[in-house]
Amino acid sequence: MTPDLLKQRASVYLARADLRPQLLKDLTAEAPTTLPYLRFFYELARELKPKYVLETGTDRGRSAAHFALGNPDGIVVTLDIDPACSQNCRNLGIPNIKEISGESLGYTSGPVDILFLDSLHTYEHTIAEWHVFQ
Repeated sequence: MTPDLLKQRASVYLARADLRPQLLKDLTAEAPTTLPYLRFFYELARELKPKYVLETGTDRGRSAAHFALGNPDGIVVTLDIDPACSQNCRNLGIPNIKEISGESLGYTSGPVDILFLDSLHTYEHTIAEWHVFQ
């Protein structure tokens, strides 16, 4: 998907009524600046119905939760080096999220439908992750 197509879809998605479950709205209330892109993830998952989403950088599990509840029939794998982040995600109680504590560059995966690289936030690390998961 090209950046222009992503922008176009984001505009359409964000113009819709917010139909996210209350759990997701509560997660967004903790960090309101993340609302547009988290709503985008939810709507994207609703529309594309990805079977397998892979995210690096779990943190509190907000992104994984939006992907997972956007398509409850898919699997969301979220990776973070900090074991506390895995626990944060488990505490959400969303059954189609698989949280893994470990180094993203050491993880192997089959084909993914959506890849969200959100871990170390440096160019070098993001490019290294891209090469691992492409």
